[in-house]
Formats: sequence, C-alpha cells, structure tokens
Amino acid sequence: MAPRDTARAITILGSGQPVSIQQALAAGITRGQLRAAIAAGTISVPHRGVVLTTSLTPDDPVSRYTTQVLGFARTHPEAIFCSFTAAHLLQLPVPTLGAPKYLHVLGTRSRRTGEVWRHNFPHSPDRDVIADADTGLFVTHPLITASHIATNYDLPRALIALEAAFRMAVLEFVDDPHEFDHVTVRSVGAQGRIQQILQEIVDSWRHRAGIAKLIEAVSVASPLSESPAESFSHGRLVRFGYTVEQQVEICDADGVHRRLDFLIDGCIAGEVDGLIKYEGDNGRRRLHADKRRDAALLAIGLPTARWTPAEIRDSPHVVKKRIDTAIGRVPRTAVFHRAG
Repeated sequence: MAPRDTARAITILGSGQPVSIQQALAAGITRGQLRAAIAAGTISVPHRGVVLTTSLTPDDPVSRYTTQVLGFARTHPEAIFCSFTAAHLLQLPVPTLGAPKYLHVLGTRSRRTGEVWRHNFPHSPDRDVIADADTGLFVTHPLITASHIATNYDLPRALIALEAAFRMAVLEFVDDPHEFDHVTVRSVGAQGRIQQILQEIVDSWRHRAGIAKLIEAVSVASPLSESPAESFSHGRLVRFGYTVEQQVEICDADGVHRRLDFLIDGCIAGEVDGLIKYEGDNGRRRLHADKRRDAALLAIGLPTARWTPAEIRDSPHVVKKRIDTAIGRVPRTAVFHRAG
C-alpha cells in the first residue's frame, strides 16, 4: 500500500479522527506501511501510539492540542482529564494564553512522564467526573477543574477559571432558559449551594499544596463576573483593599438604569473595557455612548474609573491611582439610587 493510500485508509478508519496503531493493525494496515506513510509525511503522530492523516492535522496550536488529547484518549479510553486539559475541553478560561503545554489526567499519584501530567487529588467519581458534551471524553467537573487550577495562582489569576466555573454551575443549577443570564446568576439559593460545594472541595483538600490560594479564591469568588477581564479585575480590586460589589444597577441622571461592572467603596463606578471596543465606526459610537453614560452617572455624584485588561494586568498602580483620584471627586452630598 502506497503512503497516500495508507493515509486514505487511516482517514476512513478514524472518520477523520486520530487512530491508534492497534486499530490500524487490526484493520490490516502493517507497521511497515505506517512507517512508510510517516516517513512520506502523509500521516502524522499526534501522540505516541496514535496516527492521523497529515492533511487533517490542524495548523493552529489550540486545535492541534485538542487532536493530541483525542489521540491520547484513543490509547487510554478510561482516562479522566483534569486541570488545564479539562479546562480546555470545557472551554473554561485560564490564566495562561494558548494551548496547554502538557496533557493533564487523573492518576494514582502525582507525577509527570514526558508530555503527560498525572494528578492525584480527592474526588468523587460519581459527582466530580462528567462527560464533555463536545468530545464525550471524561473530564473533572468545572468546579473541581477550576479549584485545582486556582491552587497554582495568586488571587486575580485564580479567579479567572474559578469565577467562570462558579457562573457555569449556577446557570446549570437554575436552568431557566427564559431568563437573562445576568439575572439568573443572582439566585441566592443557587449561589449558596455552589458555594457549599466549593467549601467541600476546600475541606477535602486541606493538606494539599496551594490550599491557601484556593481558600482565598473561594472566599472571594462570585458568579457575577462576565469575562476573564472582570474576574482578574475583581481580584486586583480586592487586593487593593477596596470594598467591591459587582453588576450593581444604578438609575442615572437621565433616568436610565445602568449596570456597573463594579461599585467600588460604594461611591465609584468601575468599568473594564477592551481597546477593540472603540475601534471603527461602531467603536466611535460606543465611545460617545460611554462618555454620555459617565456624565450621567457623575451628575448623580458617581464618578467612573475605566481601565483596560492590559492596564489592570501590567500597570495595576496606574489603575489604583485612577480609582483613588475618582474617589477624590465624589461630592460630599452625593446621593444615588440603586435600580430595582
């Protein structure tokens, strides 16, 4: 069989997905034919013991990592993916950019072998392991996944995955398709139940490395953050020492109900904006609308401090100074009313 024919056979056998070498051999493809196809570049090896038609191998690192995970699952069908790999499959945001460096799976003890990190931590197979909706692979529950990631980072970064998982869990718990997400996540009962689960995770991990970071993150985490930038900002603001409320609705001077990213120390509107928000014609309109919004809030004695994700990440002192300056502008007679 020529290398091109071998590649075609692998494509058909795996329906476009990675194929284990054992599967290929069982289908009548010989090791010699596989070696020749690999040497010719018509098939590739996304993971040890697995092959894939080269033309189907993704170019971008994130998709290539997914292929690597699928390849590993071909030879380890009972594998339970955790940590950064589970976050990748569940589409949970994490503090790092791009694809994970390793494959993360549960094991009997924590160790790294080549490209595979095996982690051992307390978990309940019935409660803490689910099947990923897109791939069908076994992954740790989002709350377990995010909690494990949080043990590795300071508060702002720990909250990126943890608050996203918190929000996801609350929305799943309430499961009301007729209500807006920003309303659903305010469910006190759902928040209390998810907070209880997080506390149970903390209690079962008391003697693990990084537990102090997880305890702090769980004590601060909220399902109200709507993006990684908001979660990171939330952590920074808490570390600055401010009192922070999220998604507070205020009735401004125009009589419009405004939902704030943050209400800081009860007297400052905090907003985190991406620079791309103000690009192009639509961006100019949004800039004008935001200036009008800020003016309408200031008219009721509520100054606004704005920052970008890059500023809060790389120049937190600049953001803090901006907030402190805004606090200095608050009129002593300021009176504003929360909507609702």
